[in-house]
Amino acid sequence: MGETYITVGSFLKLEVGSIIKLNTVSGGNVRMVVSGKKLLVGEIGADNNKFSVKIADITKNNEK
Repeated sequence: MGETYITVGSFLKLEVGSIIKLNTVSGGNVRMVVSGKKLLVGEIGADNNKFSVKIADITKNNEK
C-alpha cells in the first residue's frame, strides 16, 4: 500500500471520481481511514504514469 499527504482544504474538495496520487503499484481497492473512521473506498490505478486512487464510494456514516 502507498501513502500520500494532502491538505485539509484539498481533502474537503474530494468527490466521487476524484483522483489521489500515491507512491504504490496499481490494482485493487483501498479504504481511506482518518481517526479510525472509514471515509471512502477507492480503486488503485495510474494517471500519467503516477499511481493514484479513484474514489468509488464516499461513506456518509463514518463506519469503522
